[in-house]
Amino acid sequence: MRQGQSVEAMCVAVGLTVPKDELADLVPLSDVYAAGLEQIREANASAEFDPFPLPSAPPVDAAERGADRPIADPPSWATRAPEDATRIARELQSFVESGHELTNAFVTSRPAERRSISGALNGAVFGAKDNIHVEGEVTTCGATFRVDGTPATNDSPLVRNLREAGAVHFGKLNLGEFAVTFDSPQFGRVKNPWNPERIAGGSSGGSAAAVAAGYLDFALGTDSAGSVRMPAAMCGIVGFRPTNGSLTLSGVEGPAWTVDSYGVFARSVVDVGAVMDVLTWASWPAHPKGRPIRIGVVLDDSMGLMADSVGTVYRAAIGNLADSALDLVPISLPGFELALYGCAAIAYSEVGWQHYDAIRSISSSYGPDSRPLIRLGQLFETADYMESQRLRSTLFRRYIRLTSEFDAIMTPTVPITAPGSVAEATVAGDNTPLALFTTIRYTALANFLCLPSISIPAGLSADGLPVGIQIMGSAFRDHDLLAVAREVEKRVAFHAKPPLWWSTF
Repeated sequence: MRQGQSVEAMCVAVGLTVPKDELADLVPLSDVYAAGLEQIREANASAEFDPFPLPSAPPVDAAERGADRPIADPPSWATRAPEDATRIARELQSFVESGHELTNAFVTSRPAERRSISGALNGAVFGAKDNIHVEGEVTTCGATFRVDGTPATNDSPLVRNLREAGAVHFGKLNLGEFAVTFDSPQFGRVKNPWNPERIAGGSSGGSAAAVAAGYLDFALGTDSAGSVRMPAAMCGIVGFRPTNGSLTLSGVEGPAWTVDSYGVFARSVVDVGAVMDVLTWASWPAHPKGRPIRIGVVLDDSMGLMADSVGTVYRAAIGNLADSALDLVPISLPGFELALYGCAAIAYSEVGWQHYDAIRSISSSYGPDSRPLIRLGQLFETADYMESQRLRSTLFRRYIRLTSEFDAIMTPTVPITAPGSVAEATVAGDNTPLALFTTIRYTALANFLCLPSISIPAGLSADGLPVGIQIMGSAFRDHDLLAVAREVEKRVAFHAKPPLWWSTF
């Protein structure tokens, strides 16, 4: 994809037939990405090429899995009996089916049977984004069609592990179509529990809204450029995506393999940690005594502007963090703004490849938001994909050098509060060419560099909307990141509940 190339010619070259009245949707997208790819090529040409490998999982000895390092604080469901989760799920089912659930978070509302009478997650109720397989449920991906519309015959491995640990699964959760948009053409828009006139974020908006409104203890989502942390920030809860590859993507429909990951939503870092203890080897080691936690804090516009409404809350929260246990150091990340171009090019290429046949044979079945994006993913050339992967390696080395003296890096999660629509996702004075790029300005970096990342609530803006803090850690040090996030969470102390709140907990 090059600047000045005809979109029609590119479509012909890859055998993609696009009606003339729909070509106009592709032109601005291809123009933006062609410009971004040119910047990537220039950056790669000016950098010394070194095929430094991306991080791989370290070997983990069973004795080091954290069994002797219990979580200091119990999760919110710790005092419930196992049968409480079933009772709560049945009450929630009546509430949803009576039409009182106002966020439009659920695609289905059928409690699944418990598979364990004893486990670490006894008493907890959870849901899964509807691109994750749950036995007996159709995985719709938020689309109006499915190539295979039969129910899943098995739980995804993560859903299975959670249920075997005692958690009760309740309902599939609304999402952007094929996890590339904010809204589902089949199930409609997810509404933000803080203000139903605002979006909940995408693409895991249903997961975030269901937890934020008090319906679920935790939820699963997926995150290829910020789809967990962005809605978590906009809905005022915690959203965690682990290191790429630390959790299997088996059981996820159509992921972008090299940038995607599962993610966990909950109302506290403690609850996220309890879920991760079930899903992976991540644990909660004590921070080394004798030195404070050192956090590099991005306060400048090296990665782009943030709205005043976000900056005010973000800086106030940082002001509350400084004490003898936390050492906050201003840091700048120039050049890393290109990560969002590279991450999006990789994600769309990988997702577009999976829709190669369907977008050609039944393109009219796709929604108006996802159709041009799926087509765009097929216009990237091999060189575009490889240049993006090369930039990934370069920025990873640069990031390690810049951040080696820190335990974590902190930024806002999203530079804006929840807008009324994706088109309104803008920052005054900013020249970002696509609204999507505004929303993933800070989050895409972690996906691009395979880093664990978490969003925690920082507070409410003047108009009553949540603002999130993003904290990024080191690859495969997910447990360290959770420990840092817990220390930050205790000092921020955000406990507000949204106007749309339901809970029998």
